[in-house]
Parts: sequence; C-alpha cells; structure tokens
Amino acid sequence: MDRIKHHRVWFAILSLIIILLSICLRISHYKSIDYIGTDEIVYREQAKIIAKNTNGGVSSLVNKYNSEQDLWKFPPPSRIGYLHTVSFLMNLLDRYDEHPARMLSIAADILTMIFLVIIGMQFFNRCAVLYALLFFAVSPMGLTVSVHGYQDALLGLLGVSMLYISLIISFRRKSLLLYLLLSLIGMYSITIKEFGILIYSYSILIALINLIFKEKDYKNASILAIIYFSSIIATVFLLAGMLGGLTNLVGIIYNVKTTLSKNYYAAVWQSGPWYLFIRGFWILSPLSYAMFAFSVLNISLINRKKKKGSINLGPIYSILLFILLCIISAILPYSQNYRYLSSIYIFYYLIAGMGFYFIIDYIRGMIRQKPIRVFLLSAFVLTVIFCSSIDFNRFNYIRISYKAYDLPVAIINDLRYRMDYIDEQIR
Repeated sequence: MDRIKHHRVWFAILSLIIILLSICLRISHYKSIDYIGTDEIVYREQAKIIAKNTNGGVSSLVNKYNSEQDLWKFPPPSRIGYLHTVSFLMNLLDRYDEHPARMLSIAADILTMIFLVIIGMQFFNRCAVLYALLFFAVSPMGLTVSVHGYQDALLGLLGVSMLYISLIISFRRKSLLLYLLLSLIGMYSITIKEFGILIYSYSILIALINLIFKEKDYKNASILAIIYFSSIIATVFLLAGMLGGLTNLVGIIYNVKTTLSKNYYAAVWQSGPWYLFIRGFWILSPLSYAMFAFSVLNISLINRKKKKGSINLGPIYSILLFILLCIISAILPYSQNYRYLSSIYIFYYLIAGMGFYFIIDYIRGMIRQKPIRVFLLSAFVLTVIFCSSIDFNRFNYIRISYKAYDLPVAIINDLRYRMDYIDEQIR
C-alpha cells in the first residue's frame, strides 16, 4: 500500500513539474513573438469591430464580407462564437490588439492539459499521461497553436471536453444533464469553427454506439439523438439570426467555397499528396510517431486476445478519432494544416504514451537481472527525455529560423529538407 501511495506522490509531483514547464514555455514564447499571422490580423479586426460596436458590429462585418470579393479568401465573420469571446476579453482587458486572443489560446491550452491528465488517468495509465504531458508541453503543434491568436486552441479544448463527456456517458453514467452539456459545448464549438461539427458528431456517435449496441438502452439513445439533431438545427438558426438571416449565412458559405481554389495560401501550402500529410507527424515529432505506430500495433494484438467485455475502448476510440480527422484533412481540398487537428493533439500523445508504457513493461518482464533492467529502463527514459528536446528544437526552428506562424503541410515538409541541409552543413 505504501508503495502505491509512493508512486502516486511521484506521479503528482512529476505531472505538476511538467505542467509548470509547459506554462512557462507558452508564456515566455508568447511574450517574445514579434510577428503576427494574416488570420490573426483578420480575427483581431473583426473582434475589435464587434467589441466597439456591440449592436451593429456583426451585421456590418457580414455585409462588407459578402459584398467585397477580395475578402472571401480570408476567415469569414460567421465564426461568431470565437469573435464574441475575443471581443468580450478585449472589453474586459481594455486591449484591442492581438494579445487578448493569444491569452485565450494559452488559457485554453493549459485547461487542455488538465483534461489530458483526467482522461489519461481514467482511460490510459500513469506512464502514458507523463509521456503525453511532456511531449504536449514541447509539441511544435501545441506551442504554435497556443501562442497565436487562432481559435484552434479553444476548439481543441472544446473537442477534448466533448470526447471526455462522451466517454463518461458511454462507460460511467447516463444523465440528461450530461446530454445537454455535451450539446451546448457542441453548439458553441460549431460557432467557433466549422470543424467543430466533426468532433461533436463523433462524440455523439460514440455514445450512441455504446447505448444501442452494448447496453441496449434505446430510450437514452433516442433522447441523445433527438438532442443532437435539435442542437444542429438550433445552431443553424442561431448563426442565421446573428448574421442577419439565412441568406447571409448561405452567402458566406458559398463565397468561401467558390474562392478557396483561388486562395494562393490554401492552394499552395495546404495541399499535397496524402502521404506528405502523414509524414508531417514524423517531421514534427519522430519519437511520438514511432511510439504511436508501435502502440496501435500492440493495442490491436492485446485486444484480439481479450474477451469482448474486458476491452478498454477509450484508447480505441481515441485512435479512431485520430485516423478519421487525419483522413478528412488529407483528402478534403486545401485542409492539410496541422493546426486544424488541435482537438486530437492530446490523444495522439496519449496513444504514443501507451507505446512508451508497453516498452517499459516489456523490459520489466523480459529482463530478470535487476542491475541490467534498471540500466535499460534508465537509458530508455533518458532517451525519451532527449527526444522531447528534439521536438522543442523543431518548434524553435519553425518560430525563429523559419519565421512561420502556421503549420500547413507544405511548410512542415519543406522544413524537413531545410533541417536536413543544416544538419549536413554542421556535420
């Protein structure tokens, strides 16, 4: 019992240290950024107009956007959930620059780490949590998203919370309050960014599959399905009402779609063969890429040997979500941007963390001599820590040397060749 308590204390201490490290990294880089992305400028100006003109701010943005074709290549003003949140912070802090949006991103990222620990402890294990915390703390994807004024950090937090609530409904307890909470977060996520409907729908699907096929609870499944479809309809009418009518909403969607192929940034930097998008994860985090693949293989083999009722479905649903969003981003035109996948960052690192756990478990089980076992475990852990520093150097290169403020597939794959060239020059 004392040994278990001892492990819990060390886990809590290490988790706290890594979370504090993560916060320090985000705040220090937030303060040192001296450039701003185009999308950040657009969101800042849109939120500023709403903040200073509460009554007619949205309508003026929509009318101007739909009437001027040059604006169609920029983010639309239909993402009113994010714009209103940022405009509220602008008025609260009395600052009308990009900093309120960036502070919101950091806060959302920190809360996402809290969810990482909660989800990891309930559906994974301590080894996976510590690995995921460390690599999320230094993640080039997580750091880039958290220190810029994009809505993706907030969307990531909402996506993680939706999947967590869905898992609770599926495996812990069912209640109307949880259904309503999930639907409210889902509605809010759709107003943050259109991508939110994918995470929301997937979270609902997980819960429905378990209610219908595992528990045969058709009553609760029907209630949840009704709430879901009602929330989607309500979100459409909410957006239409705030944008000045359904015509304006449809107009924005049509205008964005028709000009997307003419958008140089989207067409050149966010497009390419699907395999380049998958390879980008290797470029950004080589060890996590390998650990993720090793973990998926082990989870598949382990679950094949288990009885149906004893399978831990949490990691499996996480893997399926990761694969689903990667496929959608890879095949959807002009959507190959790692920033758009913020909702699955922690699941990517948690699954990779399971690979870390499997290797430790194999070393413990296969090596009988204690000195050799301790040496191998220590060497492996130190190697993992060293590899986390490689991930952080990737972020520094993106931010400092490359001067990139975004994560489109073409930049990440070009980054590989540039870093290989630099390494050759050093050698």
